[in-house]
Amino acid sequence: MKKFWLLVIFLIILVDCSFGETSKTNLEADNVYQLLLQKGLKAEKNGNLDDAVASYEEAYEHSNNVLPLLNIAILYSNNNNPDLAEKSLNRIPIDKLPDMGKAEVLYIKGKVHIAKKEFELAANDFLQALGLNKNKNSARVKLAMINLLMGISSRAEELLGNKEDTFSEENGYSFEDLRMCLAIDMHNANFGRAYSTCEIIGKKNIDSNPHASFFELVTNQPFFMFVSFFPLFLGRTLSVFYFILLFIALGFVASALGKKTSFWHILLFVIAGVGLLIFSQIYCISDVYKALLSGDGYIYDGIWITPKMIIASHLIALALFLIFPCFRFLKENMRPASYELLGLWLFCFFFGIFVLTFQSNMEVMPRFVFIMIGLFCSLISALIMPFGKLMLYKFAQTVGISFGGKIEKTDLNDGNLSFTDIKILETKMRKFINDGEISSAISLGKKVLNSETQKNFPSFWQAMIFAQICSEEYDLAARNINEYYQVFQGTNSYEVGQVWEALLKTEKGDFATAYKIINSISADRAKSMSADEVAVSLLVLARCCLNVKDNVQAHINFNKALNCTKSLLIKLIVLTDIAELDCKMNAKQAMQKWKTMVDSLKGSGKCTSYINTVNSMVAFCEGKKEEAFKIASECLKDKYRNGKAVGWYGHLLCLEGKPNEAEELLSRMTAGSFTAECLMTEVTSGNIN
Repeated sequence: MKKFWLLVIFLIILVDCSFGETSKTNLEADNVYQLLLQKGLKAEKNGNLDDAVASYEEAYEHSNNVLPLLNIAILYSNNNNPDLAEKSLNRIPIDKLPDMGKAEVLYIKGKVHIAKKEFELAANDFLQALGLNKNKNSARVKLAMINLLMGISSRAEELLGNKEDTFSEENGYSFEDLRMCLAIDMHNANFGRAYSTCEIIGKKNIDSNPHASFFELVTNQPFFMFVSFFPLFLGRTLSVFYFILLFIALGFVASALGKKTSFWHILLFVIAGVGLLIFSQIYCISDVYKALLSGDGYIYDGIWITPKMIIASHLIALALFLIFPCFRFLKENMRPASYELLGLWLFCFFFGIFVLTFQSNMEVMPRFVFIMIGLFCSLISALIMPFGKLMLYKFAQTVGISFGGKIEKTDLNDGNLSFTDIKILETKMRKFINDGEISSAISLGKKVLNSETQKNFPSFWQAMIFAQICSEEYDLAARNINEYYQVFQGTNSYEVGQVWEALLKTEKGDFATAYKIINSISADRAKSMSADEVAVSLLVLARCCLNVKDNVQAHINFNKALNCTKSLLIKLIVLTDIAELDCKMNAKQAMQKWKTMVDSLKGSGKCTSYINTVNSMVAFCEGKKEEAFKIASECLKDKYRNGKAVGWYGHLLCLEGKPNEAEELLSRMTAGSFTAECLMTEVTSGNIN
């Protein structure tokens, strides 16, 4: 009996030890599995793909649990390697899994098929997953998006359920799912739920970035987000209807606030705007849906150029409703034409293509093609936007190329000129004056200027007055100045007119009045004058100093005028006056300085006449009288009236004792001009100093 009980006790102990050993072995295996699983997750988080796969494989060998295989499939799928992901999924004994497990495997298979662009197979996987687990909302959303991609929008709407339902991460919707829900609801005109989804997405974005900038905070507001994505995801029929209404409204607002233009301008704009946006939407929407399904899409990928263009262009169109009314603050004749206002949108659209393509990571050749298309269309549309033609004209002048934006002669004759056109013509007129082509400048001014234009464009009027002074049409210039004063009495432009009046007074020899006028200009207004206006003021003061025999101060003022002027013609007028002063003072060293300066200047028309006059003065000062006579006589052949050049030649004739020939030159000078009076005095008195 005693031996029996000892045997029982031994067996009990043996059995207990056996069970203890088994439990210990299972516990150790489970610990190893968990450690390997954690190691794989850590490697995956650090981006070490190979280490993560190796850890998951080892974990599977220790446990035969399907979770490591599922992790491997997800890892390969997320790293754009769907083939290896599919191989890992095929190793899972799906038939042996419970329904929840089968649904999860089928869901991952669907994502893999999406990555392989096999959307029909993906739809079948998601459909089976939903059959096994009706609460698998991510599968439901992706199946709905595939149906939308295939053009079955009604089925997509049906899958998303009741329109009153809301989506949230608490209900099993991932962040990528929310974006797809937004697209589907907007396409199906379920705007209430789409707006609610925008609220959730915006809040998620802000919460994930506690240091968000002000711009990020604004763009993640639900209203801004809803308006931004509205034109991109809107259904085709609704898109056409909405864009037609948008651009018609924009066209009529521009027509009401800008200068009236033809109705066909608005019609063309509506056709262009609707056509560009609808074409862009058709071109890109399929790729956008696929990117949303895949859950990827780097912001600089080429597929996002067109969607961003649609969003940006729509926001610009809405912003123009706020910008156009600002033109009401301008006088009616100074407002851009309606078609110029509408050109703003077209320019922004095409320039956006240029910028977005330049920033993208497309391949070199397609990027170059799209950049050139965007740049070319931007230049074309810039010709019809406010100031665009003017900027292109000035750029063309700077780089020395011809400008394509011509202004037709018919426009000049019928007065149908926009603000931009007149500013371009003003620039052309100033260029004519600067180059010495005075008659061309006056001819252009007469065609453009009328009573209304003069009131709105004082700088054009000022240029016309200066051109008339240079052509020695003193009576016309005086009449223009008086009209100018009447129009701009009490404005900042008034005192600029005084500068040209003072110049006119010196041309006619009324130095006392000229000096009084210049000194009456306020100090504040003098500070805001342009460089050329300052130079003319100094020229006037220098001439006044010469009149009272203060040659030193005159010389100082002449030099100051030379240093500050930008205009070639004004520089040559000043240079001629100071060279004449130094020539009479026999300052040979100074004359060499003026020769060097004048040799560096190139011009035509009246500028050539001034250049020859200075060169003649230099030659005379050097004792080369024959050369001085020859050069001075060339000035008489010019078609441009130049009293200073004729007066200098007459002075040389008087020095040679030929007063009769000098007297004959008076008929070629403007009566009442100071230079004509000086030559008359020299001829009659015999004074040759």
